[in-house]
Amino acid sequence: MTDLIKKLMRRLGNHDNIELSRHEMFSLAQGIEDDYSAKKAVGDFLISYIENGNKHLLEQSNTTFNSLYLKLKNNELTDYELAQFIMMILEVVKNEKSFY
Repeated sequence: MTDLIKKLMRRLGNHDNIELSRHEMFSLAQGIEDDYSAKKAVGDFLISYIENGNKHLLEQSNTTFNSLYLKLKNNELTDYELAQFIMMILEVVKNEKSFY
């Protein structure tokens, strides 16, 4: 689980060009479901990621994304929603990289 969290953080931090496979995303979601501290660590990282240089993600008029972000900040996100939120961020990051 720790390795998957580190991989996610490297991916989002643009330190690495790695991709997370569907299996890894499922494992991450399952780990989040089983381990509250992992869920909290991932949630805190995502909030920090967005607030420190990636606020443009909130400005894309995606109401689902914005709603999930608010739920994350209020610690109200379900495990499934957190996995969905991670996948949405990864998809945007992937599209941004392919654009440039």
